[in-house]
Amino acid sequence: MLNFTDNAAEYAHGREKAGAEKRRAVPSWLVKAAAVLFIIAAPFIAAALLSMLSNKEPEVARYSLSSAKLVSPVRIVMISDLHRNELDEDNQKLIDMTALESPDLIFVNGDMLEPDYTEREEAAFKSLLERLNGIAPTFFSAGNHDYPAYFYLYELAENELLRGLELSPLVRRLESTGARFLERSYADIEINSNALRIGGLYAFTYKNEVYTEKQFEAIGSFLSEFTDGERFSILLSHRPEGFEYSDEADIGGIDLVLSGHTHNGVVALPFGLGALWSMGRSFPEFDRGSFSVNGTELIIGAGLDGYKGFIPRVFNPPEIVTVELLPKAP
Repeated sequence: MLNFTDNAAEYAHGREKAGAEKRRAVPSWLVKAAAVLFIIAAPFIAAALLSMLSNKEPEVARYSLSSAKLVSPVRIVMISDLHRNELDEDNQKLIDMTALESPDLIFVNGDMLEPDYTEREEAAFKSLLERLNGIAPTFFSAGNHDYPAYFYLYELAENELLRGLELSPLVRRLESTGARFLERSYADIEINSNALRIGGLYAFTYKNEVYTEKQFEAIGSFLSEFTDGERFSILLSHRPEGFEYSDEADIGGIDLVLSGHTHNGVVALPFGLGALWSMGRSFPEFDRGSFSVNGTELIIGAGLDGYKGFIPRVFNPPEIVTVELLPKAP
């Protein structure tokens, strides 16, 4: 007569023995390698988590630039890429940060609204512009997100760069705050006895397949007029890709270009080693910081979006940018 109890116990013992043998089959070197990797990765993971938690407060990124065209210092603050968010109630924190920098000029460089902006978001942006303009003369320009809100897009095209430049009523409402909108236009101003030319250009400066010859000629005509003079020139150009191909970029004579758009990839490497991914590529050259392109200084801000976004900013706090323009010693 079969003893099912004994058979079951023997079967269970056999499985346990096989499992033990299988566990023993894991190479010891693999266990050691996994332990070493964990020891190496643990500090990085901890630092990344700490960075994510601490990147709630914006910082100030500071740069300086000297030029023989200047006779006295000029301080600039650039804000970009708020993307319809608010740092706090009525953006008071942003106002306070800007005021503490004591700027002579303030630039709001695109992607502050979205195409489907609400009345409340428009009111918040108007309030921000009005209070910024109370601190210093303020100019604002278009980004890829708010460009469709600033213009009547009466030409059918897949790329917004091809569309028309007829201003929408929103621009006039925003300009009622005292701030001035710039797109393929410029303003000549005097600040601290310095002659400055401030312009805005969303389009790329090099020949791109999205342009017709006529459209590219119009861009070139603006750039030629913008750089024709002895004034120190500052161009608000939201997308730094417009200056990526320096051998083709028609930017001779522009002293300073200010950009945003990249968010420094949102997730960046520690120690300022750059963005992991931005503008459709890994480790982009133009991610954040100061670059020299054909004698033009290009400064890219990491922007303010992300601290409330789906993907948290890692090793990459939100920021405003301060640029100190200084006369060059003879």
